[in-house]
Amino acid sequence: MQEQETKEMLEVQVLSKFDVTKNELTEFIGHYTNLLVTEETYEEAKKARMVIREKRYLIQNQQAINDKARIEWNKRAMSENKAKAEELIGILLPTEEVIDAGIKEIEAKKEAERLQREAEKKAIIDDRIKKITDTGASLGPIGYTLDDQFIAPEEIETMSDRSFNAVLGHFVFRAETIAKAKAEEEARIKAEEEAKEKARQEEERKFKADQEALAKQKVEQDAREAAFKAQQEAKEKEEADRLAKIKQEEERIASEKEALRLQTIRQREKSLFSLGFSKTADGYRFNTIHLYPERMEDPAEKWETLLSEVEARVQTIKDKIEEDKRKEAEAAEQKAKAEAEEEARRKAALVPDKERILKWAAELLAMTGPDLI
Repeated sequence: MQEQETKEMLEVQVLSKFDVTKNELTEFIGHYTNLLVTEETYEEAKKARMVIREKRYLIQNQQAINDKARIEWNKRAMSENKAKAEELIGILLPTEEVIDAGIKEIEAKKEAERLQREAEKKAIIDDRIKKITDTGASLGPIGYTLDDQFIAPEEIETMSDRSFNAVLGHFVFRAETIAKAKAEEEARIKAEEEAKEKARQEEERKFKADQEALAKQKVEQDAREAAFKAQQEAKEKEEADRLAKIKQEEERIASEKEALRLQTIRQREKSLFSLGFSKTADGYRFNTIHLYPERMEDPAEKWETLLSEVEARVQTIKDKIEEDKRKEAEAAEQKAKAEAEEEARRKAALVPDKERILKWAAELLAMTGPDLI
């Protein structure tokens, strides 16, 4: 209960800090509601806007003060304070905005008129500057100068049309004087250049005649050199053809030699293969005999000797292999025979002969048994 009373006391205290009431503001703003902003009432409207804004600023400042106090209380009270301020401001703001819009419209119109006047003034100044510079005048540190004629930029901006046209006339006259002097100088220079050109052309004609004579001599010399060169090229071609034929013949002989070499190697390999040789990575091998690949290119006589030796050694190895096989066969045969005889003896020992059986039977018959009582 005590807390609720405290809240109500704070609300009354904060609200009472606004310096005006709704009725007072309504009465105050009524003086300006029907104010129509025109050229005639422009100054009055500006004063009215200022007075209305002062009222609104006081309320907004008070709102800020109240907001700060109410933040310490609670957010609800601040929201109510804002609503109260907005309600009061809402009485003032519509009329203020209407008046402000009218003032801004008048100010925009005045600004447009000012810009138009400045644009027209600038166009006049630019036109004057163009007329001055068209005479050939240049802008220096303090103004536009043409020979002994001078005009400052501020004079261009401020002087009357009559005064400017008078000054422009002096610039034009000076420009024409300069142009005339320049034309006369150019004519003099042109005459000198034409004389020089005529002399140059005569010199060029003589030089050209000399060059043509030299060219004719060069053509004759070139013809002689061309004939000599053709003879040399014919000789060189003949020699090149002869060397080409020699090279072609050498290549043919080399090709035939290579073919013969390969054929010889194949034939020699065939001879080795018929003896039982096999080709390996490092040559040819049969049993313990090894031949390097280089031996396949031995001269014919040396190869025949080598082949005879190889054939003899191969035959020796083959004979030895056959002898070893024969000996192995005989040894196997003898071993088999011995094993057969041993088997027969073993079987004979197991089977009794006839005589032994008869003897054994006689011994049995001679035996007498005990008397029976």
